[in-house]
Amino acid sequence: MIAGEPFDHLACFSHGDEDLPRDADRVTIDMPAVFSFVREPQLATRSIRRIAAAALAGAAEIEIELGGLEHVDTCAASTMLAVLEEAGNRGSKITLRLPHTERLLPSLAAAGASRMVAAEDRTKLPKPSLFPLHRGRRAPEWDKKKAQKAAGIDGERIYDRLAAWLEEHGRGTPSAEFSKSFGHGFGEAMTNAATHSDSDWWISEHVENGTGGAPILHVTVFNFGQSIASTIQAAPRGFPTLEDYELLIAEHERRDGFDTSWTKADLLTLLAIQDGSTAFEDERGVGTLRGLELFEYILAQAPEGNPRMCWISGTTRVLLDGRYTLQESRLERRRTAKRRDIAFNAAKDLRDRPDPSAVTNLGCEFPGTLLTLQFAVCDCFLQ
Repeated sequence: MIAGEPFDHLACFSHGDEDLPRDADRVTIDMPAVFSFVREPQLATRSIRRIAAAALAGAAEIEIELGGLEHVDTCAASTMLAVLEEAGNRGSKITLRLPHTERLLPSLAAAGASRMVAAEDRTKLPKPSLFPLHRGRRAPEWDKKKAQKAAGIDGERIYDRLAAWLEEHGRGTPSAEFSKSFGHGFGEAMTNAATHSDSDWWISEHVENGTGGAPILHVTVFNFGQSIASTIQAAPRGFPTLEDYELLIAEHERRDGFDTSWTKADLLTLLAIQDGSTAFEDERGVGTLRGLELFEYILAQAPEGNPRMCWISGTTRVLLDGRYTLQESRLERRRTAKRRDIAFNAAKDLRDRPDPSAVTNLGCEFPGTLLTLQFAVCDCFLQ
C-alpha cells in the first residue's frame, strides 16, 4: 500500500474461486443455515468471500438472504456486515433479508444490521445490547504507540459496557479478579489488532440470555489484509522468532511432512500464538498469551459455561474449547527463556501435528485475522 492511499479491504479477497456470475447486475447470496466461524469456519469463510466477490465483480445490487438461518454468532454477523459496508462503499446497493427466527435478530442487531435492512424491517431489530460493530481507524501515518492507546481506550469501553449491562440487569458487578483477567486478556488482543493491522480493524460485543440462566458474552475483533502466516513469510532475515520457526518447519518436514490438510501456513499461524512469539524487537511476545490465559481462567472458573475462543487467519482456524491447555514448553528456543506452549495434540509437543479439529485448514482464505471469544458470565465472575 502506498503511504497516504486508502486501503482497499475488498481487494484482499480478489484471489479465489467463488462461483458467481461475473456479469450479473444483481446477485443473491443465500447464507448457510449455520453461519459461525466457531462451528462451521469453512462455510462462514466461503460465504464472506462470495459477498466480496460479488462486489468486486461490480454487482449493482447484492441481496443477502438470511431466511434459512438457524444459527448465527456475533462474530460471523459482524464480519458479514463489515464486508457489506465495504461493498456499499464501492457502489453496490445492499439488501439484507432478515431470518424468520426471532431469537437470531439480537446477534444481527449487534453487528449493525439496522443500517442495511429495509426501513419497514428496522423495527424488528432490537437495540444492540452492548457494543455494536465499531470500526477502529488506522491513522495514515502509522504509529504503534498511538494504535495501542486507541485500542486501550476501546478495550476499556468494552469492559465498561459489560459492567453496566450486568448491573442494569441485576446480575451484580464483575469481581476484581475477573476485571483484571478480562482487561489484560482482551485488551492485549485488541492492541494486537491495532498494532499488527495494515488497515482499519473492527470490534463488536454482544450479550445474550443463555439457556442455563447466565448471560453469554460474545466479543470479536478482526481486520482485513495480510494473514499471520503471510506476514511471517514476508519478514526479512532477523525477524525475532524466525529462527525458531524455521527449525520447527524443518522438524515437521522431517517427520510427517506437509499436505493440503496441514500446511506450512497452518504451522506458522499456530507458532505465532505461542508464548514469546513477536514481530517487534522491543516487545515480549505476550499479546496472544494474555488471551490464552484469559480463556484458561474462564475455563477453570466456569467450565459449564462452554467457553470458546478461536483465531481465523489466512487458511487456518485455531479453536480453544478446553481440550488442550498451555504447558511448559519442551522446546529449546534460541531467543527466549523457557516458555509455555499449547500444541493441540496428545504429546503436548509443537514438533507433532496438532489435532485437525483444533487447528483446521479451511481450504479457502480469510484475508486478515479474526479473534472471537464467547463464554457464559456465571455468578463466579461477579460480586
